Amino acid sequence: MTPTPEPDDWLAYGFRSPEATFLSFQTALAGDRADLEYLCISAAFKKREAASLFAYEIFRRELFDDMPWLRQMTRADVERVEDVRPGRKRLHARVDWLLWNEPFYVDLVHEDFFEYWSDDERIYDDFWSLNELEFRERGLRVQLPWPDEVEADDVTEVRAGREWKIDGFGQLETTDEP
Repeated sequence: MTPTPEPDDWLAYGFRSPEATFLSFQTALAGDRADLEYLCISAAFKKREAASLFAYEIFRRELFDDMPWLRQMTRADVERVEDVRPGRKRLHARVDWLLWNEPFYVDLVHEDFFEYWSDDERIYDDFWSLNELEFRERGLRVQLPWPDEVEADDVTEVRAGREWKIDGFGQLETTDEP
C-alpha cells in the first residue's frame, strides 16, 4: 500500500530540478498513474526500455515483480543529489518503511524542448538545444524550427525550456552509502 497523493502533491508536479522530477514521479506512482510516470522518463530511457506508454506499463509490472520495494519508492527520502557530468545528476534516496530499508539511486538528465500552443492546446512540440540561444548586449535571440503544419495566426504561446527527466535507477548496496 502506498500513500495517497495530497492535492499539494499534484500541484507541485513538474520537472524544473532533479528533486522536482523525482517528487513528480513519486506522486504519479502513489496515484497509480503510469501515464504521468511516463512523462517523468527521458527520451533515451524510453528508447532503451519502453518506447510507448503501453510498453512502459508492461516494463513497470515486470519491474515491480522483480523489485517489490520499488512500489514503496513513494515513501523514499532524498539523501543527496550529485553531479555526474554536465547535464546528468544522480539522486540518492532511501525507502525506510516497515520491512524495507533500501537505498537506491535515480539518474536524471536534462532535456531541452520547445512548444507551440494555441489557447489551451499544445499544437506542436519537439526537442531543441538551449545551447542554441544567442545572447546579445540588450537581449536574447531565440530561433526555433517552424513546422509547415503550424499556422502562425494559431499560435498564442511559445515555450522553450529545460526539464530534468529520469534516465535510469537501481538499487544500491548498503555499503555504497555513507
